[in-house]
Amino acid sequence: AFILIMLGVWTKMALFPLHGWLPNAYCYAPSAVGSFMAPLMTKVMVYVMLRVMLWLFGSEYVYSSGHVWGELIIWMSIIAIVAGSFLALARTDIKKMLTYLIVAEVGYMVGGAWLVNGAGLAGSMYHILSDAAMTFCLFLAASIVILRTGDHRLTAFNGLFRRMPLTMIGFTVGALSMIGLPPTCGFFSKWYLISGGIEAGHWAYVAALLFSSLVNAVIFFR
Repeated sequence: AFILIMLGVWTKMALFPLHGWLPNAYCYAPSAVGSFMAPLMTKVMVYVMLRVMLWLFGSEYVYSSGHVWGELIIWMSIIAIVAGSFLALARTDIKKMLTYLIVAEVGYMVGGAWLVNGAGLAGSMYHILSDAAMTFCLFLAASIVILRTGDHRLTAFNGLFRRMPLTMIGFTVGALSMIGLPPTCGFFSKWYLISGGIEAGHWAYVAALLFSSLVNAVIFFR
């Protein structure tokens, strides 16, 4: 029962490789709809996962050493972080790029929830809020750019700081938060997640977080 519920929740939150519905749903939805779906849908389902884990089944059952799924799920989250980052890097459509970054961000939160320590769980909970804020900011700015220029490719951003300074300042703040630069909200949630990974001795998860932040820097500075 627990595994089946988790599979349903992971599909709703688009955890790799159950993410197939997400890119087109967010990319081809009307801009107003996509801007509200992006920060809400996947993050609400991460919250549902935490409620099912801690309130319904209980931490003793979920984190019991007798269950082998904890380690497996952390590795699934690592794969999700790396795959989402690479898929985002390969995209030239701004909305598609942002949706694949959401896939990576979901991996952050799922992995943090299964590190079996307070820092990881706190980071996962905090990242629900911080990721919702920065995703909302980025999708709003991208939607404004697409509406104004009629172009959904990254080349649409050429020269926009002169023509649309306020929109691009907002986009830049969201981008820096996605990278995890202090003092943005993305920095603090990633700090907790990385601290949880170090405390758990899961260096692969820590490396995946740092790698994803580097890829985000490459994407947004591009």
